[in-house]
Order: sequence, then structure tokens, then C-alpha cells
Amino acid sequence: MKEAKKKNINVVFNLLAENTQYADSLVGPVLVNLMRENRDLLIKRYTAQGAIVVDNLELVNGHDYIDQNWTTEHYNQTGRWIIARNVVTTADKWLK
Repeated sequence: MKEAKKKNINVVFNLLAENTQYADSLVGPVLVNLMRENRDLLIKRYTAQGAIVVDNLELVNGHDYIDQNWTTEHYNQTGRWIIARNVVTTADKWLK
């Protein structure tokens, strides 16, 4: 982050979507709550340092994941479009 600030470069972190719906059905709310807490810590830490953080954790519906036998971040075209739109919308606010 220090080097990016020196060079006047914006840093964008893209937090990937995870299949929290499936994680909840497999393990229960404890895992999903841990995932949310981790997301919140990452957002707090890196926004405080001046980074742009794109939060995609829970944007993609469970049925839009390619792998249905375990929790994953591999999504179909609909999921990829959702993530892409959110990255553009979030980063666009900061990069103009």
C-alpha cells in the first residue's frame, strides 16, 4: 500500500463470492458467520489503508455455482456477470 500511495496508484481488492448458501446447508451458520467476519475484517483493514475493496462475498446465488458438490467460488456466466458489474460499479466510483 505504501508503494502504491507513493506512485499514486489505486489498489483494488476483489473479494470473491463464495457459495455461502451451500456452506450454510453443509456446516451451518457458524461457517458462514466466520466468512462474513473475515470479510468485514478485510474491508476494515484495507479501506483504512486507502484501498478500494469490492465486496462480492454473497452476491452470487447458490444455483449459479458450477461445482455443486462442495463450497467453491467457481460460478457460471450469470455469476461472472454479477461479479464483473459489481467490480466496475464499485471501482468506477473511486477511479473517476
